[in-house]
Amino acid sequence: IRDKDIDAVFIFILPPSMDVLMERLTGRATDEADVIDRRLNKALEEIKDYYLYGYVIVNDRIEDALFKLKSVVIARRVSIDKVDHSWIKKTFGI
Repeated sequence: IRDKDIDAVFIFILPPSMDVLMERLTGRATDEADVIDRRLNKALEEIKDYYLYGYVIVNDRIEDALFKLKSVVIARRVSIDKVDHSWIKKTFGI
């Protein structure tokens, strides 16, 4: 996506820990143990690249994580590169 010059916000959602992630995956009781192991290994590989993202949100409580996610989106919508500079210059005569 970055290579295509698409205006995107990259947000990495982290579990609070690998133990919590394992509890969440096993608690669903929808996957076999080998599938869960593969998913945990895949998650760890993806977590190693967290620094490539613009934002990191820890999903400890869904309400808090959702609030943070909304905050990032709102902040991005009003960032300086989204401002209509010509409108500001015209409106304020600068």
